[in-house]
Amino acid sequence: MRLFTDIKRHIAPLVAALSTVCLTPSCTQHPSGKLDKDKGVLLIESIRKDVSVIERTTYSDGSDSYRVKITDEKGVEVMSFEDSNNMPEAVELDYGTYTLTATCGDDVVSGWETPYLVGSQKFKIKSGSVTSVSPVCSLANVKVSVSFDESIADSFSRFEATITNNVDEQSALTFKDGESRSAYFKASGSITWVLDLTNTQGTSYHIRKTITGVKPREHYKFTFKVSDTGEITDGGIHTSVKVDATTGNIDHEIMVTPCDIPMGSFSSDDLDLGGVTAIWSEVLTPARVNIDAPAGIDLLYVTHCDPTLTKQGLPEFTNLTTADDDKIAALNAAGLTWGGAGSDTGFIDFSGLTDKMKLGQHTITIMMLDSRSRFIEQEVSFNVRSAKADTELRHIEAFATYAHIEGAWTSTEQPEGLTFEYCKDGDTEWMECHESDITIDGKVFGTTLRGLESDTRYKVRSRSALITGDELTFTTESKLYVPNLKMEAWTQNGKTWNPWGGDVSQYWDTGNSGVTIVANSNTVPVDEPEAYRGRGVKMTSIWVSGIANTFAAGNLFTGYFKTNMTNKKASVHFGRPFTGRPSGLRFHYKYTSTKINRGGGSHQGEDDQMHVYISLENWGDPNLTERPSNPTVVGYGEFKSAENKDVYTEGGFNIDYTLAKDGAGNTIRPTHIVMVATSSIYGSDFIGGEGSTLYIDEFEMIY
Repeated sequence: MRLFTDIKRHIAPLVAALSTVCLTPSCTQHPSGKLDKDKGVLLIESIRKDVSVIERTTYSDGSDSYRVKITDEKGVEVMSFEDSNNMPEAVELDYGTYTLTATCGDDVVSGWETPYLVGSQKFKIKSGSVTSVSPVCSLANVKVSVSFDESIADSFSRFEATITNNVDEQSALTFKDGESRSAYFKASGSITWVLDLTNTQGTSYHIRKTITGVKPREHYKFTFKVSDTGEITDGGIHTSVKVDATTGNIDHEIMVTPCDIPMGSFSSDDLDLGGVTAIWSEVLTPARVNIDAPAGIDLLYVTHCDPTLTKQGLPEFTNLTTADDDKIAALNAAGLTWGGAGSDTGFIDFSGLTDKMKLGQHTITIMMLDSRSRFIEQEVSFNVRSAKADTELRHIEAFATYAHIEGAWTSTEQPEGLTFEYCKDGDTEWMECHESDITIDGKVFGTTLRGLESDTRYKVRSRSALITGDELTFTTESKLYVPNLKMEAWTQNGKTWNPWGGDVSQYWDTGNSGVTIVANSNTVPVDEPEAYRGRGVKMTSIWVSGIANTFAAGNLFTGYFKTNMTNKKASVHFGRPFTGRPSGLRFHYKYTSTKINRGGGSHQGEDDQMHVYISLENWGDPNLTERPSNPTVVGYGEFKSAENKDVYTEGGFNIDYTLAKDGAGNTIRPTHIVMVATSSIYGSDFIGGEGSTLYIDEFEMIY
């Protein structure tokens, strides 16, 4: 049976202080009758499927195999099994909150007869207890079936329907005559069907429709028929939708009639409709697209997914045919004009938009539905180049003493001499980045500006060998420090030493108040010569005998300790408010490592290790005082060592940042800091070497 202890460095407190003298749990027992008091047990009772919304005959009645994985509250995988039939009935886990996810099939974009089932269940492991789970797996796909009525074969020499979930081109599956298989699509919220027909005279038809509001576990059944009404020269489409909410079946009956009127087309004297049209920024450029529709223009749409065009006043989706007077006025003001709806010729003119487009490439799609319900579309692409510059700044991520800068070149060919220039706001002398410090990836180039002053406003601009781009400003962050970082302030309350006092309020804590219930403090201040300079900290891992009989590691952490008589590990409350983004931590330490001899399990006999780490986290609300179960870790760094050091040695680490973005595109920044030091790395699980001792002093945050 595999034990997973690496997760403790992320989620488990490195505090082994006593919070209770009663260690006998009251809980369900392990099936074997044996249970490690420092672990909890997960009992996987069963994995069940729920396919009630589709035909059960789609699946075999034999035994099912599921892939199973268990992740901690940060989403880190701690255990997995490729085949549920071969996994043990029960597994041991460190205490904490986990999620078990079971899957059956492949999570592909689309496929024939390839259903994908997913089920998950969140659970908590408590020390000395058994937790049972029974996840239910449900269909995560949308099922699609297509049939062609005999009337289609009688009227058309070629016919096929292509279905896509609009994720990408690979999601498209084509149903031809005689295709009896069903398809399974990843649920994206919509399904588009495209019907391609060729009649006996050789005339082709291309009909398309998108269905929105599509959900997992729904079964869409498309039936294509030829209408038995109307003249042969008529063209049209009729869709009948029937929904049975009890089964999840959604039937679409689609009626089509032949049509001998040619399809419509797009043309332009101004634009390259087969490629990309290069234009200059801030220059009004002719950009008219002509429409020819022999059957008449019924509906006319313009769509795009470019946020810069949205800011210019062009919505992501616009039905030009149904636009009211206010909408027409707004679009005209943004620079879009059009005409011809209801007739057999029309136009869309983007000329008024071109002088306001941002640098780079922009794509707009025109869609037209003629009066015979035939759909055609045309992409119009612009590559906007600057008459003033061939580069532009894209992103600036400023820390206290350095900043990541990203730009892009916008010309057709890569310019020579790509670089950046910067200076303090108000200065006139620009400093240029060295060519060796510039990285280039495709059209994106970047660098890191170092040696900046904190809390200072700078300006920066991108440039090439010939042209200098526009400048942007940014302000570096302030250097922030946690209180009592040098560990000079301590007070004593009875046998309990506390890392605060005098003019310093509580920001740090230890597990001393739990230990001193039956023993002396094992995290204490020391002065020179035991300290490196002034006052330092001594942490000792001890065995507390008597009625407790437990291991306690020396420790120090940001947060507070409050004895929990029923759950020792819940006594530790990690984290304090902090919004700085230091680049690392430096300190001086001495360490004596002993062999792990207490609560060791698989670690028994290993060299004990000291451990120091910083986890910079976003808790959602900067005013929270209790750490949420799933904080967002935005920066992390650690130092651990089993090497004996009998003289003070410099230690430290860099902090790596994820630079993840929120929904608005802003970098997620820390609201709290979890900073921990301990004499035994597995102390949170009451595992370690009795006598392991860590001296640490002169913590220094590096910016």
